[in-house]
Amino acid sequence: MALVSDGYHSSVSLHDQGNNISTLSYEFNPATVTTLALALTAQLAMNTVLLATTDSKIKSYSVSERYGEDAFTLPTAAQNENKASISFTKSGFGQGNLKIPAIKNALMVAATGAGNNQVDLADSAITNYTDKFKTGDDYVINDGEFLVELVAGKRIHSKNNRG
Repeated sequence: MALVSDGYHSSVSLHDQGNNISTLSYEFNPATVTTLALALTAQLAMNTVLLATTDSKIKSYSVSERYGEDAFTLPTAAQNENKASISFTKSGFGQGNLKIPAIKNALMVAATGAGNNQVDLADSAITNYTDKFKTGDDYVINDGEFLVELVAGKRIHSKNNRG
C-alpha cells in the first residue's frame, strides 16, 4: 500500500454581487496534464473561458496534485466522531483550537477513568503534530497566525447521523 498521485485538480471560487460564493471543482485530464506547470497553464486558460460565461468574479483559485492510497482498506477500530480538541494560544491574539479525529487512546493521560478524557499534551505524537503550526515550520493557522503554546486538550464526541 502506498500513497500515489491521483492527478491534478483545481477549484475556483466565484463571488456574486451579494458576496455569495460558488465553488467549482475541476479534475484535469491525466493524459494531457502531467505536471503542475501544465495544470497551472490549463487553469489559467479555464479561468479565461469561465469568465466569458459568468457575471460573477473569480476571487481565488487553487491547483493541486492529489494523492490517494492505491490499496485502501478501512481501519478496524476508528471512529472519526471520537476527537481530540486541543486549545492553544496563537500569535497575534487569542486562542485557537485543533481537532484530531479518531484520536488514539494511547494519547490520553490515562487508559481509564477521568484521565482517559484528557489529551496528554506532552506526548511526542501530539507535540510533533502541533509543532507543525509553530513559527518557522511549514503550516499556519488561519490568517497566517502561528500556534504559540498548548493550553488544554480533551476528548470530545461529535454528532453523526450516518451510524
